[in-house]
Amino acid sequence: MWFRRFLQRDARRRAAIRPLQLESTEALEQRTLLSALTVQLTADHDNTIYDVLPGDVSNGAGDYIIAGGATGTAATRRGLVSFDVASAGIPAGATILDVVLSMNLAESVGGAASVSVNKLLKSWGEAGSNASGNEFDGAAAQQFDATWLFSMFDGTAWANAGGDFAGSSAAVSVDLLGVYEWIGGGLISDVQEWLDNPVLNHGWLIQGTEAANNVKAFDSKDSANAVLRPTLEITYEEPVLPSVVEGRKFLDLNADGMQVSPAVAALKLQYHKGKNYYNAYGGQEYWYRSQADNSTYFVTPSGNLTKWDRTPNSLSGTIVATLDSRVWLQPSALLTNNPAVAEPWLNGFNFELVNESGTVVATTTSGDIDRNHDGIIQEATERGWYQFTHVNPGSYRVREVPAAGWTQSASSTSPLAGIAYSIDTNFGLKFTGNYNDNYGGRGERWIWGGRAGTSSKWYYVTPAGDLYNWNGVAASKTVPVQGTLIASLGMAYYNDPSLIWNAENPTITVTPGTIVNGGDFGNYQSIVISGRTWNDQNPDGLRNTNVYDPGRPIALDPTSGTIGGSGGSQTYNLWVQDSQSGDSREVTYTLNPTTRVTSYSTNHSSSSGTTLIGSLPVIVGTDPAAVAAYLYADEPWLNGWTIELLDARGFVVATSVTSDRDLNSNTTIEVEQERGWYMFEGLLPGKYTIREVQQAGWFQVSPAQTNMQPTIASLQTQYGFKPGTHDSYDFGHLNERWLKDRTNAGFYITPDGALFKWDQKSGGTRGNVAGTKIAQLSSSVYLNLNLLYSPSNSSVTVIAGSDINDRYFGNHHAIDGVFSALAELMQ
Repeated sequence: MWFRRFLQRDARRRAAIRPLQLESTEALEQRTLLSALTVQLTADHDNTIYDVLPGDVSNGAGDYIIAGGATGTAATRRGLVSFDVASAGIPAGATILDVVLSMNLAESVGGAASVSVNKLLKSWGEAGSNASGNEFDGAAAQQFDATWLFSMFDGTAWANAGGDFAGSSAAVSVDLLGVYEWIGGGLISDVQEWLDNPVLNHGWLIQGTEAANNVKAFDSKDSANAVLRPTLEITYEEPVLPSVVEGRKFLDLNADGMQVSPAVAALKLQYHKGKNYYNAYGGQEYWYRSQADNSTYFVTPSGNLTKWDRTPNSLSGTIVATLDSRVWLQPSALLTNNPAVAEPWLNGFNFELVNESGTVVATTTSGDIDRNHDGIIQEATERGWYQFTHVNPGSYRVREVPAAGWTQSASSTSPLAGIAYSIDTNFGLKFTGNYNDNYGGRGERWIWGGRAGTSSKWYYVTPAGDLYNWNGVAASKTVPVQGTLIASLGMAYYNDPSLIWNAENPTITVTPGTIVNGGDFGNYQSIVISGRTWNDQNPDGLRNTNVYDPGRPIALDPTSGTIGGSGGSQTYNLWVQDSQSGDSREVTYTLNPTTRVTSYSTNHSSSSGTTLIGSLPVIVGTDPAAVAAYLYADEPWLNGWTIELLDARGFVVATSVTSDRDLNSNTTIEVEQERGWYMFEGLLPGKYTIREVQQAGWFQVSPAQTNMQPTIASLQTQYGFKPGTHDSYDFGHLNERWLKDRTNAGFYITPDGALFKWDQKSGGTRGNVAGTKIAQLSSSVYLNLNLLYSPSNSSVTVIAGSDINDRYFGNHHAIDGVFSALAELMQ
């Protein structure tokens, strides 16, 4: 009914729509069709005031409201009517779209007249006065009745005789008897004002042309016929209540996307007796024992961490924390050796609210919010909040503005969350209860997928975070599992595949008047592992920066002493050029030609300026220039070498190729500082191993190859190897090199890396050397015995905010170097 009338009045309403309605008429009509509501009120009080002497005539209880000019005893008549808008049930903040005042003309004298309604500015009264007949002359006013002079007889006067009112809000030409309607923007504005501020609602004054012998009488609220009483029809749109989108920002020390509060970290949770108890009481719960209070705790699929009250067979107790539900999928995240350390909330990070079309509609910065209004900021509950207020209904995403040096943890709010959710939704991914790690030989983890009406398939994610659809071909020892790449998501999605198969929709829906959780954002400081490769010409595992200058003479020092055993030693003075500065300087080296023990000045030496290198290989010779070229070889940085990064499980998660890097951004490559770099960026905190991919004809001489490092470390612990006082190269006719253990027992290593404890009855004049093999190492160790004396490794453990940039790889080219004669033996 109201809608048909609404359309009938549309042409007039278009011209009268109030200025605050900024939307187009078409948009307004669409909104009205969808969300408009209508209420109808009857007048709550009405009256008529008469301009007669002495001004004490009224009609509070009469059947009519009268407006017009002079007839009978009254010079003028004006009606008063009001409606209780505040009690209509219209919610505060609603927008008034349309107003219709309806009154029935019951008596008419004098032909057509324009009757206007005017907003009253003062409260007025209605009492028991009740005029007789056609009520044109009124009745004696009773106390609190409105009269021509008084808004409430006879205590409160009008400021202006005849009523205090504003200009016309609406007017209608009235003539024949029947129902008339007043509409328009003026009435809409009046009712909107009364809704927003009810104390201003004094109703309307009804004013005719006030010409002589022209009087109009309308049925009042006291009419015997209820259908004819004045009504007010109000059409409104419910308020778009302000909504809030909020969440928090935290320092994610282990980059798992789940915040650990100080209270939870303080519990120092462990599995009871080292065993992961699950579903003991049928709630799919995981159990823990606190090292702090020796109490028992359990976490349920909802993420609630509860302190158990020890009621047998009952999951009852006190909830101490509501955690990310992913904690239940990774219960080890709460263990103190994970480590479960407190991860504080962070202020000062910027966030954007993005709508469905990708437009940024608001920005904010995380900070403190005094949520309990006590004037004190509690770090656990009131720090690190971002908040968007006055958000309109709709669908949004909260997006973090990247901050230099920080990386956002993978979670339901991270940049790839939408892709993961789409994959999960499209493929219907499921966790089978077992990831079947490394089933296909790539260290991969498996997920089952299949939507209703489609064939099911297997999917796997590699340690690097690449998700594949398996091709169905079984893997073999020589050919690992293969498939079609779907997406490259990153290592975090391998560490926690639930981010894929249990992905959450990052889009949030905002409805009026709600507080919506936009998600918590974890960040860790970016981690970089970098290093360099060089050509270790000598090869001693140490890169020379002082390079022998053959253009300047070598001089024998007449003060030569004796080092490293019997026989006269010889000290030589020579010139080297610093490859970093280009400066030349004089250095010394000492060689005992009998024992072949050397010492020399080096940039890696102690404050004494001398480093003992041990026995010089015989094949270098004893010519001073040849020894100088060996000890102070030019050892350039190497580009084009592939370096692999392995995770704690030993699987490759990234590769990098050494190259020039313009570290100072001056567009010029300084060879000494900027060549030979590999780099791994954006890494998660954790344990890694850096491994060099060997090239044909080259041997890695520093550090030891990764597969050799545990063996070498164990050998050094067991034997305490050190250089021998004599080189004894090829003493046993096998091109072997010699060393000693901490007891001075003799050992030798052959070019293929086989390490033996010497049988003293062999070698020399007794023929080929013989001994007990104690380890099979590599040719790299043969080339650089320092790997045995001072074992180093390429494994690193990095925490958030730390960088590793000191893992350098030395390589010796046996074909071109001083060991070229042994190249074939080393293959």
